[in-house]
Amino acid sequence: MAKYHYKVDYLSSFVTQAEIANGKGGVKIAQQMEAKINEYSAQGYELYDQTSVNVAIKLGCLEALLGKKTEYLPIITTVFRKEL
Repeated sequence: MAKYHYKVDYLSSFVTQAEIANGKGGVKIAQQMEAKINEYSAQGYELYDQTSVNVAIKLGCLEALLGKKTEYLPIITTVFRKEL
């Protein structure tokens, strides 16, 4: 059975509302993802998986006092692996 070394990363992508509206947002995100895959590929890693992790956003004191509920932000993690 093969053994692997894993790296987990996330894509921090920034697009504007205008880029989304004119159809360029998806292209920009795809280019950023492609660069990330190529970066790890150059180090000998292959794309293995992607998964979403829900992260709780901690409320500040004022937000809690005003009754605001905890918000959750989905973070897409990308898993790369390299055979040892």
